[in-house]
Amino acid sequence: MSYSDFFLKKEKKIPFPFLLLSVLAIIVVLARLMGSSPLPSRASKNTIANVAVVNLTATTGGIYWETIGSVKSWIVMGEESTVLTSRIYDERDVADNIKARRLHFAPLKELKQGKTYYFVISVQDEKSIFLVKDRNENPYVFTTPSEMVSIAANKPAYGKVVNQNNSSAVDALVRLTVGSAYSQMTFTKSTGEWLIPLSSLIDVKSNKPMLLKNDDPVTINIYSENGSTNINTIVSKMSPLPQTIILGKDYTFNDENNVLAATDISSSSESSEVSILSPNEQAIIPGNTLLVRGVARPNTQVFVLLKRVAEVQQIVTTDNSGMWRVSFSGPLQPGEYTITVKTKNAKNQDISLLRTITIAKSGEQVLGSATDSATPTVIVSPTVAIPSPTTIYNVYPSVTPYSATSSATPPVTGGSGILPWILSAGGILIIGMGIILAF
Repeated sequence: MSYSDFFLKKEKKIPFPFLLLSVLAIIVVLARLMGSSPLPSRASKNTIANVAVVNLTATTGGIYWETIGSVKSWIVMGEESTVLTSRIYDERDVADNIKARRLHFAPLKELKQGKTYYFVISVQDEKSIFLVKDRNENPYVFTTPSEMVSIAANKPAYGKVVNQNNSSAVDALVRLTVGSAYSQMTFTKSTGEWLIPLSSLIDVKSNKPMLLKNDDPVTINIYSENGSTNINTIVSKMSPLPQTIILGKDYTFNDENNVLAATDISSSSESSEVSILSPNEQAIIPGNTLLVRGVARPNTQVFVLLKRVAEVQQIVTTDNSGMWRVSFSGPLQPGEYTITVKTKNAKNQDISLLRTITIAKSGEQVLGSATDSATPTVIVSPTVAIPSPTTIYNVYPSVTPYSATSSATPPVTGGSGILPWILSAGGILIIGMGIILAF
C-alpha cells in the first residue's frame, strides 16, 4: 500500500454487470409500456359507426357521422386529398366550445360548383386527436353538381316529433332518403317540428337533380339521444306525414290505394313550395293570441295579413329551411278572420294563400277544428305588391388551418415505431457506460 493509498480513499465504482442489468430492465419496462398502449389510429376504425354526405347542392351540403359513444369530433376538409386545411364544426359547436356527442352534423357552405372535395373525421379523446379515413385509409370524397337546378314540383317533407312523455323532441336529427338521391337532413325545432325542402334533390350516380314521383318509397330516420325512429312511407304521404311521430316507435305509411299519378313539372301546382301549416282551415282558436306558421322558399320574405274589420299585417323572412311564423297578440275580438299570405314561388311569381279561422269568445269551449288536409285557396298573380326578397348569407367564421399530416395526429404505426429508437438509445447508453467504467 502506497502513501497515497493510505490517505486517499478509493472511489467506489458501480459493478458493470449490475449497471447493465439495470439499464436492460429500464428498456424492457419502457418497451412494455409503449407496446401496451392502444393505438389511436387503430381504435379510430371502430369509433365511427356511420358517415354520409347529405343535403348536397352545387354550392352547399352537409356531413353526418355517428361515433361509438360521445366524443368531440369535427371535419377536416380540402380540395386536395393531401392538403386538408379547413376545419368544419358541428352546427351546434364553435371552435372554442366543442361538445362531446354521439350524433354529429356539419353543414358545408360556399362550395364550388362541379368541384371534388376530400375530408377526414377528426376525433378527440382524453389523450390525443386522431383522424378517421375510409376503409382504404384514404380521405372520404364527394363532388358537387356542376349547375344549380331547382325542381319546384318536389314538395317539401315535414312533420312533428314528440318524446314518449309527449314533450317536443328538440334538436333531433331527421334524415330523409329517397331512391338513389343524396339523403336530406335537418334538426327538429323547439316545437318538435321539422321541414326538409326537396327542390334540389341530387342523384348520387348522375349528380343531376331528381324529380320525385308520388309513389317513390321514402325512408325517414329520426336520431336522438333519447331514442330513434324509422319511418317507411311514400312521397305522397310526407307533406306532411299523416300523424305526429313518437320517438322510439317505428311507422309505415304506404297506402298504395291512395297514390296519385306521377307529378309532372309542367302541370304542377304553383303553390307546391308554399303552404300554411297552422292554423288549419276553419279552425277555432281559443284566447286572443294567434300564431301563424308556414312554409315558403328559403330566405324569402312572406307578407301575412290578418283581416276582420281592420287589417293587421306583418312581414317575416323565412329561415334556411323555408320555415316562417308570425304572432298576432291582440287583443283579438271574437269572430271570423281571414288570413292572407303572400310570397314568391320559384318562378318569381307572386303567390297568395287564403285561410279562414274563428277566434272563440272568452270561456267558449272549443270542440274541434278542421284537419291539415284542408287545402287553402291559391291565387297566382303577377301584380300582387310584395317587397323584394332579401337574401341571407350564412358565412363560416375564419378558422385556423389544420393539415392532415399535423403533428397532433399519432403515427399509423403507433407505439411500435418508437420502440426501435428506445432500443438504439439503450444500446448506445450501455456502450458508453462500458467505455467509461473501463478506464
